[in-house]
Amino acid sequence: MHSARIASRYAVCRRQFRTVDGKKEERKLLDYQIHMSIIGPHLCTGLVIGFTALLIKQLNAKALRQINEKNDFKLLDVLHHFTSGLKAFATES
Repeated sequence: MHSARIASRYAVCRRQFRTVDGKKEERKLLDYQIHMSIIGPHLCTGLVIGFTALLIKQLNAKALRQINEKNDFKLLDVLHHFTSGLKAFATES
């Protein structure tokens, strides 16, 4: 996630290749479709992993409250499935 964020920030600032006739200013890297098609999927994947981790963190807090207050372990099964799925998704190459 951090590398995709750094690459997208760099692409917004970095200019190169004067390809538009009549203009003296170079185009931003992000204006090139090939550059965005490389960065875009990685940025989106990082966001999905981050939001899913936030959901798991909230679910974990809820599960701990239920365990401490009611001695109820039902959410641990759901939590296990979410964390296993996130690990499989995040580590695939």
